[in-house]
Amino acid sequence: LWPNYGDYDLNDLVVNVRFNRITNAQNKVVDLINVYDVKAVGGTLHNGFAFQLDQVNVGSIQSVTGYQLSGDSYINLASNGLEEGTTKPVIVVWDDADNVINRVGGTFFNTEDNGLIGTSDIVTITVHFNTPQTGNSVGLPPYNHFLIKGKNRGTEIHLSGSAPTS
Repeated sequence: LWPNYGDYDLNDLVVNVRFNRITNAQNKVVDLINVYDVKAVGGTLHNGFAFQLDQVNVGSIQSVTGYQLSGDSYINLASNGLEEGTTKPVIVVWDDADNVINRVGGTFFNTEDNGLIGTSDIVTITVHFNTPQTGNSVGLPPYNHFLIKGKNRGTEIHLSGSAPTS
């Protein structure tokens, strides 16, 4: 319900992420490989999840693979897998967390004390660069991850201190 007051439980989407930077012999980044595992969904909205690389040029990314989009997705991707129409590279992880979780009962996912534990598909996002990038230009994790509220691409909820996408 953000930005409404009183909605500070921060359990709408809980995700474990493993970040990997693959470098070449010159210690330049050739790939980013992020592995996502949903641990809990405590809201009823169908939320997407994405991240922006704030210091990377859009043209320096050759391809993005591994994203999970439904057939009727509200997300528009370019042929290389980046979100279309952005000034900085935006990588969508999924358009709806419900498409990657396996519920076993209950209204929410792993947030109720009912003995039911669901699992998540593992989503592996690979960002491959056209040319190797310096570590400074790629930046450090957690990058600029954000929730796409209720499948409304115009509503983003970012980590504190992170800028919205264009």
